[in-house]
Amino acid sequence: MNILSLLIGIGLVLGGFACWIPQYISIVKQRSSDGLSYWTLLITNVSQVACVINAFLLNNVALDSCLNDFFDDTCIAPLLTVSQVTALWLICFPLMFFYIGYYNRVPEDRRSPGRYRMAVAVLISMLLTTTALSICAVVFVHKEGWNGASTTYYAWFLGIASAIMTCIQWTPQIFDTWVSGERGCVSMLTLAISAPGSLLTTYFMIFVSSQSISTWMCYFISALQQFLLLYLLWRCPEHLPIKEGLLEPVFVEGADPDHARLHIMKSPRFRMDSDQSATELQTPGEEDALIDFTRQ
Repeated sequence: MNILSLLIGIGLVLGGFACWIPQYISIVKQRSSDGLSYWTLLITNVSQVACVINAFLLNNVALDSCLNDFFDDTCIAPLLTVSQVTALWLICFPLMFFYIGYYNRVPEDRRSPGRYRMAVAVLISMLLTTTALSICAVVFVHKEGWNGASTTYYAWFLGIASAIMTCIQWTPQIFDTWVSGERGCVSMLTLAISAPGSLLTTYFMIFVSSQSISTWMCYFISALQQFLLLYLLWRCPEHLPIKEGLLEPVFVEGADPDHARLHIMKSPRFRMDSDQSATELQTPGEEDALIDFTRQ
């Protein structure tokens, strides 16, 4: 492995870990997990766990060589590949906990007890699935060894399953964003870093570390979906935070500067600044709301 490939590999490991930090910052800054899809978080985690186990099982021989000669070419490339997928899983795993922890801070008119219970059920399913896949890998390795036929088949199964899940990984988030027409707390910076990073990871796995298609395919498909989601978010109107809620002005009716009517789409309940008062005219079941602003 040449120096350039080594630097790219290290950069992908660090970049994959760091690109999700803006998403955590966005949740904490907005004090809300509104806009995130828990189905996307579940599929992402299960897919990444499967990819991590796949990478460990299929690269066991190369990883063993690291114990004898850490700087051997047969060690560095597979080690970087395993590090990339592992770092990505570790940084994404806590997102579901953040989703639930900040869900109660979502504006009241957007909360749903059923959605919260479903999110908790999704978190439990995520933990159980992660545990089950890991236990199965340990059992296969214990019974037949790292190079046993069942172990290899299991690794390929996880790789293919990961690629299939990645095909629908971002679909729930894309659908939610398209329907709501809002960014919520979804970080565009995370996607702007992660999408090109996924393409670079695909390149590294194909041309540098010579990984199987079952390992790199999921990153290529993920990159395409992230670019699509990034485009949808870019087309969404930017939120205007007003204390406890978010206001999205679409157009203004009336020329009187002291009394104007704003038409907003699916905006949460909010408070105005001290020099203004607002009365929400939205009735239950309506998607739109007309807000009258009257200066005191």
